Amino acid sequence: MNNLNQIFYLMFAVFALGIALNAYADFHNQKIRSDVKVYWIVAMTLIVISSLSYALGSFGLPLFLFFGSAFLASSLLSAGYLFRSISRPLTRQWVLASACLVFVFIAVLGYLLAVQAPYLYRLLTVSFLLLGLTVWQIWEIREAKKVDSSIHLRFIQYLLFGLIVLIVFRIITATDPRYDGVNYLFEETSAALFVRLTLSASYLLLFFFINNYFYDKLLVGERNALAQLSEKKTELQNTVKENEQIKNLLSERESLIKSLMRSNKTAATGALSASIAHELNQPLGASNLNIQFLKHKLDQGELSLELQKELFTALENDNKRASSIVRSLRSIFTDEKVAVECANLTTLIESILVIVQPELRSKQIQLQLDLPAALHAPVRQTEIQQVILNLVNNAIQSLEASDRLDKRISIKGTSNIHCIQIAITDNGAGVSPDIQADLFTILSSAKKTGMGLGLWLCQHIIARHGGRISYEDAPQGGARFCIELPQTSF
Repeated sequence: MNNLNQIFYLMFAVFALGIALNAYADFHNQKIRSDVKVYWIVAMTLIVISSLSYALGSFGLPLFLFFGSAFLASSLLSAGYLFRSISRPLTRQWVLASACLVFVFIAVLGYLLAVQAPYLYRLLTVSFLLLGLTVWQIWEIREAKKVDSSIHLRFIQYLLFGLIVLIVFRIITATDPRYDGVNYLFEETSAALFVRLTLSASYLLLFFFINNYFYDKLLVGERNALAQLSEKKTELQNTVKENEQIKNLLSERESLIKSLMRSNKTAATGALSASIAHELNQPLGASNLNIQFLKHKLDQGELSLELQKELFTALENDNKRASSIVRSLRSIFTDEKVAVECANLTTLIESILVIVQPELRSKQIQLQLDLPAALHAPVRQTEIQQVILNLVNNAIQSLEASDRLDKRISIKGTSNIHCIQIAITDNGAGVSPDIQADLFTILSSAKKTGMGLGLWLCQHIIARHGGRISYEDAPQGGARFCIELPQTSF
């Protein structure tokens, strides 16, 4: 009979070791929670040691039978922690309390062994300890199934119910009168031996099902990972296609921008033709009057030296003024590529006002300048001139339609270590809240005429310079456009 016990428990130990090594190899690099891995490894290690201890105890070493029972109880306790961790986290206090309770049973068992108490007492102590642990495991599996409806958990629960039946049969067989003379585990009857070996085999089957539960989780995880990889592959393929489309759209956008800039310059030239003609007529008309006056004095012979000097000076100034206007227009509407240069924006703004000044006077619009003497920034001068000119013309057109008597446009410039700010404000009707959101949208216009390119193009030019343009209602009524340009080169 002893040889049968030795053979079976050695077989149990080998099977348990095989399950443990296989599980460790499979789960070592998998994405399983670290605490779950610890509970599983500890439980498998203890069941292997328990089987080896029972095998050694069959050689007539009762102390190893005690170790076998203690390690078996500890293994089941660790498996219970594993079941509990599926549904909720374990607290340190709960782990310590449950471990202390199991330790008390093990200590009672050791005491009974030390005082050589009847075998029945030792058997009942181990049986009730295993029964309590199994009932607790059933409860934890029941809670775990609420979180994870795995079929493997259901099989484990059924097996635990079977273990309870076997433990009860073991307790019943222990009450057989024939046990009165039994002092040793391996002196039991054949019926008790069958129940005990079946119970030990069932514990191995329990850990086998637990192992299968983890395998199922790994397979599900791998399937999900493959599905995610497939989705990412599809997303990447779509992204590549979208990037190609975006690249083509950006190329078309740049072509459109260049075309719109040329169109905007042409449109601005037509819109400003009246004021330009009026401005050029002033110096040319003054020159014509001075020439006629000079002719008249020459015919009468009344041309003095002082009068000659005065007339020639006036003619020279009128000529310079006309040349300055032509140079300003050429710099604004040229199609040549102009490199970035550090420009004085104050001077640049003043050169633009030379063009619009006659229109301001004819429409009785006051112009207020609040600009420092030097307002330097790295810019493309012709593009920034175009932005300022567009905004000033918008303000003039807004005031032209206004009934206000005190029509006013103000241009204010400030700077700090980071950026330069230019604010162009008028006291006209302002911009309706309904169209403010689309104010800088291409082909969107608040005017009754026009293509709606001006403000969009202004925003594009400022953005190219690394800055931003924004709109806000003026505090006293009207519109205010704010330009911010960086101090550093872009």
